[in-house]
Amino acid sequence: MVFGRCPTFTIVEVEAGTIRGVSVQQNTAMMTIGGAGILAARLLGRLGIKAAMAGNFGPNAFAALSALGISVVQVQPGITVREAVERYLRGETRPVAALTAPSFKGMFPTPRFGFPVYSKESEIALLDAQ
Repeated sequence: MVFGRCPTFTIVEVEAGTIRGVSVQQNTAMMTIGGAGILAARLLGRLGIKAAMAGNFGPNAFAALSALGISVVQVQPGITVREAVERYLRGETRPVAALTAPSFKGMFPTPRFGFPVYSKESEIALLDAQ
């Protein structure tokens, strides 16, 4: 649902309008106390990503991605990565020019914003993995 808090990024390589490769990158910023969107944007910037797609982007992630020259594309939650990329390649979705999610502080989101709520055990497991 939200760019900075997703567990992984699916990296899709496109050449001449055709999908050429797909890989998965762990989002090491997912469980940070704050600044997950900024840290996730930095990760994508280091990977040379040209466009980021998600259901929502927080204001800090949006600003960081924009500053890095990465296009921000809001997609319908629940569709597959392939469908999201194909829609983008067909011109059915375009980069957004404004924020798409409310400001969020901290790593303990609440269900009313549509974020997952993590258990203590899952947080410890993710921190151990990091």
